[in-house]
Amino acid sequence: MKVVEECVNCIYDKGLSVFLSEIENKEFNRSEKDEKRKIAEELLQNLLETCLNDTRMKTYPKHSLNPAYITTLRSYILNHLFGGDLLLNVKINAFYASINVAKILWEQSKEIQEVERQIKTLLLAATAANGIEFNYEGEVAIATESFVNSLVKNAEQNVSPQYRPFLDQLTNDIMEANHILYLVDNVGELTFDCLLIKKLVELGKKVTTAAKKKPILNDATTEDVNRSYITLFGDVDPNISIIHTGIPTVGLFPGFISKEFWNAFDSADLILAKGMGHYESLPLFHWKKPIWILFQAKCNPIAKETKSELRELIFFYLKSNFKERRKITPKEK
Repeated sequence: MKVVEECVNCIYDKGLSVFLSEIENKEFNRSEKDEKRKIAEELLQNLLETCLNDTRMKTYPKHSLNPAYITTLRSYILNHLFGGDLLLNVKINAFYASINVAKILWEQSKEIQEVERQIKTLLLAATAANGIEFNYEGEVAIATESFVNSLVKNAEQNVSPQYRPFLDQLTNDIMEANHILYLVDNVGELTFDCLLIKKLVELGKKVTTAAKKKPILNDATTEDVNRSYITLFGDVDPNISIIHTGIPTVGLFPGFISKEFWNAFDSADLILAKGMGHYESLPLFHWKKPIWILFQAKCNPIAKETKSELRELIFFYLKSNFKERRKITPKEK
């Protein structure tokens, strides 16, 4: 996905608004806060201008003009300027807003007799929970339990009509898979991802959960994954493998991926990726296997590109587009 004007405004406004909100709660004096605001504004402006200019030159990587890549750079800049994890408080709030709803859903899912229906229910909830975002349209939003509950309760009716048939195909793919690689997204939805993964393991499937190594944006880290499993179930199932993706990025970019992740990718027979960052980044590259990307359309450019309405749920099937390079024999050289 390429950057459009609305993306540029969003990357700048969302980054600056949450930065200003969080530094107000930190122990800086007024002059320090004003100075940090000025630096943040200048750095974000320079970042966007540089990325936009660089991508007009063919020698630069094709992912330079990509929302997920630019947001990755923005996150590094603001975390450094802030002096730590900028969205730590936002993530803690999202976790506690979702945990009770997730526990109730888990008990309710046990009452569903048909296994496929259980999977579909947990899959819908996990996708709907992608809507637990730290802000919309430049305004910092605080997730509440009632908001999370409404997302989960209305999940099925909020599936984009044109992607509704894909839900059955995805459920079938999950039922047939033996080893699933599951790329998590933000901390708020993580609790619902854990429910689905726990159920899959109970069905005898091997599941590798891939999260970030260190904080970036509001994405879940491996530490967050462990915490969610322990809070929900008391411990981490030994049949669930938890790995990091490599150098933290919003979405996934091959040059930043760890060897451990590549090994999991190669051995898995089904890959599930959560969130818009994966939708923005994964189609840029050639992958040996098809990937399911599950997310809520949280902005107009995404909704337009997926031919969906704002806030609808998307089950996007990214076909394998890998092309093996033909080896040249000595006679051909």
